[in-house]
Parts: sequence; structure tokens; C-alpha cells
Amino acid sequence: MKTVRELLESLKRYGKKVALRMPRDESFESFLEYTYEEVVTYSKAISRYLSSLLNKGEKVALLSENRPEWGIIALGVGYNGHVLVPVDFRANEYEIRFVLEHSESKILFASKKLLKVLEDSPVLKRFKEVLCIEEDFERIVKENVGKEFKLNPLKGEDVFEIVYTSGTTGNPKGVMLTHKNITFEVLSITKTAKVFNPNERFLSILPINHSYESTAGLYTPLYNGCEVVYSPSMVPRVVIDLARKVKPTRMLVVPLFLEKIYDGIIRRVNSQGLFKKVTFKLLYNLSRAFKLGKIIFKPLRDKTGFGTVRTFVSGASPLPKRVLEGMETLGFSIIQGYGLTEAGPVVSFNPLDRPKNESVGKPIEGVEVKVVDRDERGIGEVVVKGENVMKGYFKDEEATKKVLKEGYLYTGDLGYFDEEGYLYITGRKKNVIVTKGGKNVYPEELEELLMESPFIFECAVVGRKEGGGEYPFAYIVPDFDYFEFYFSKNPDFEEVLKVIKEEVDKVNRRLRPFQRIRDFKVLKEELPKTSTRKVKRYLLS
Repeated sequence: MKTVRELLESLKRYGKKVALRMPRDESFESFLEYTYEEVVTYSKAISRYLSSLLNKGEKVALLSENRPEWGIIALGVGYNGHVLVPVDFRANEYEIRFVLEHSESKILFASKKLLKVLEDSPVLKRFKEVLCIEEDFERIVKENVGKEFKLNPLKGEDVFEIVYTSGTTGNPKGVMLTHKNITFEVLSITKTAKVFNPNERFLSILPINHSYESTAGLYTPLYNGCEVVYSPSMVPRVVIDLARKVKPTRMLVVPLFLEKIYDGIIRRVNSQGLFKKVTFKLLYNLSRAFKLGKIIFKPLRDKTGFGTVRTFVSGASPLPKRVLEGMETLGFSIIQGYGLTEAGPVVSFNPLDRPKNESVGKPIEGVEVKVVDRDERGIGEVVVKGENVMKGYFKDEEATKKVLKEGYLYTGDLGYFDEEGYLYITGRKKNVIVTKGGKNVYPEELEELLMESPFIFECAVVGRKEGGGEYPFAYIVPDFDYFEFYFSKNPDFEEVLKVIKEEVDKVNRRLRPFQRIRDFKVLKEELPKTSTRKVKRYLLS
């Protein structure tokens, strides 16, 4: 299997089994559903329609919130060699306009809500067709279903999609992923994980326009006959209610989601009476010592709505150690992985039967990973080679040459391997703070230590210039909810500053002198971020 066309044709074997569904409203009493048979038939109908308007290789932009039609349209775009441009529905109007224009897209599929955002924008005049999913999807399918059309020749090296990264330093870059990149990832993830089967049900909560969710949360589950259920929101209350209804077995998540779930559990426990709090603490310590969480806390997990979830796969950024250990103590199974859009995106993840979750696991089958240019600690840049590595950046040959060298993708991430072949990511190469004494300080390591404090909601450590070098400086956002709970009142800002200073001092006592945080600033609002929740460090430096 080398093309998306072959991937779609392979879905026929699952027949009338439900493939994609989503609640029609927040009562969760009624669902919009598509069977595998319908996914194949409707995707081909979309492809026939596009083939009447476009030549092979021309671009189709898809701007929509998560919904079952997203995957059908995406597969329809790729089926006859047209190029998908997934657009981030959480981006601002400027970013959306940039992607639509830079990608040279000829047709736009968009949800009614997002078309409203662009209704006065001149960018809409550049398209041959602007199609509203709620109004035009059903019509296009009905008019084209079952009708023959000429198929373009298709190769694995042909571009399937251009995924725009939410850059932290300026305009996003368009990552060209080929049919072979995606089908290789689907097959490799399947072989490496060894858990996919038609009895699995994925609850999808992450934006599907990002390659992590589309590759690992849509194309791979579909290839294996799984059911994918879309949540209408990432709000924990909505996700929890939906999970209770549909009983998912697997979920792809980001650390922030798990952090909210864990902190919510602990907050509810702390709001109860003394007897219940003491009992919970005893059981928690027992579970932590003897790894009995799956037995002891089963009722608690069932109450959260996630009792049926066999695995949470956490990606996109490191999971705070306190959250990872806390969730595992409560009996939740967490697997951390690593990837980047330029690699399709999955590079590695922890073996389900033997995870080391302080690491990002082992490379997936068929992918070579090396660490080059190591320092005295053995930390160097992570480079990746395999059929998952992108073709390049769209219309940016210079940027492509910087990261693709002799068949390897230079990721810009820093890390090391342990003696058992598990990969550890320590930070970003461009974020390293070099002191005036020539020592390297990895800000992500300091941030992890700071985040162990329940008083800190989020933080970012950057380098401040000093006599030919830099020193670590921290921006810290307090967890004001925790402050209010801890002090049983809303403390004034001076009290907050005092506590944060004590927390920074605790961290500094664990560090070597050149690593210590020399100064910090407490912020009252969240750090500036991209739509994928990555901190825009260039706005802080």
C-alpha cells in the first residue's frame, strides 16, 4: 500500500460497520453516522466532483471543526491525486488567509461558522468554488455517487497534503507529505502498536487538521476497522459526558487535557470531608507503592467517564511529571510518544507492554533515529530517516535544504538514547541558553522542575543577555485557583509573589550554579501561544 487511493479501497472489507460518528447535539441522544461502505462510496463521489473541476496536483483547502465529513472529504481529495490543504480552524483570520493564499488552493470546503469569519475577505474571490459543508456536502455526494470517472495515475511520491505548521517564529511553513509518507505511517504505527482491531473505539478530541490527529487518530484507525467518535468540544465536561455515553477504548490527547482531568480529580477530593481525604491519601500511597491503581481506583476511573479507556496516547509536548505519575497511580494507562509534522508525524512511542514514560519510547518500525553533535552530557540533535520524512516545504527550497540533509531530517530537537534504546527529548536546539562560561542550559528541564509546583500553572524559561552570554530568566503564570484553594481565600498579589519566589528558590537548590534561575516575572495572563498550544518564546525573549 503506497497511496491514499489504496488505503480507501482497503476500507471496503469492513462493509456496513460504523466508521465515523458524532453527536448531533450535547444531549448525545442522536448521532450522525457513516459506515465504512459509505466512507468509501462518498469519498469517491467527492473525488469525481473535484476531478470535473481540477487537474491532478491542484489544491483543495479544508477549513472545518472536527466532524465525520472531514475525513470523507480528505480521502476524496487524495483519491485522484488532488492535494489536500488542511487549515487550522482555531487560527486567526490573518493566518487562515495566509494559508489559503500561499497554498494556491483552487477549491475551499468550509463549515458555515468558519465561512462567516471569511465572508468579507477578498481571499474568497480567488477560488473556483467555495463550498459550505453543511449545505453542499450532501448535494455533491448525491449528484456524483456511483458514477464512473477517469482516474489519474498515482504514485507514492505524489504529494497528498500540505500541512502548515503553526510556527512559533513567524508565518507557518507548508509541509509537503506524500501518499507514501502517510501510508507508511499507517502501516508502521499498526505494526509497532499491535493493538488496532475492529473492536477499538477512538474518541477524537484533538484538531483533526493537525497531522498527529489525522494520521494516528483517523487514517490509522480507519485502516484497522476501528470506530472514530468526534467530540463537539475539548471542554472536559463535554468530553467526560460523551465518554460515558460511547465508552471509548483509546484516546489521543495533549498534556493539557490530562492535566485538567488530574487536577480536577484532586480538587474534588480536597473539597470533601477529612475522612474521605485521609482515605484517598492512604489508598493513593498504597497504589503508588505497589502499583495497585487499576484495582483500587477502578470506581473513580469509571466515574470520570474514562474507565473503558485502555490507553491515553499523549503527544505534542512533554507531560508534566506530577501529572504522569498521578494519573498512573490512579490506574490510568498513559503512553508518551514523539513526532513532528515533517515526519508524518509519528517518530517514536513507548511500547504498550513496557513503557518508560519519562522517555518518548522507541522509533516506530522502519524509522531510523540518530543523535548527532553530542555535548559532554551525550545530548545532541535528533535526526530521522525513513519513508515518513516529508518531501520538503512548499515553495521554500532554502528552508528545506536546512533540515533535509543526506536523507536525514534534522528535527531541531535535542535528546539522547538510553542503553535500552529509549529516546529522551530534552528540548529545542534553538532554545538552548549558553552562559558566558560556555555552559549549555536546557530551559525545558528547568520548566519541568518548576511545573512540579501546584502553585504554578505554566512557565517559560528563556535566556537573558549578559556579557557575551545568557542567564536563565523565567516567566511564570501562577495557578490562581490553587492559591485560592490553598489559602481558603483570594490572596493579594504580594502573597502570590512571595510564594512563587519560594518555589523558584526550591528549584534553584536542586540545580548547579550556572543553571539557576537568576530572575523571574510573574504574569497574570497565559503565555502567548500558537494554535497548537506551543509557547511563542520569541515574544518573551
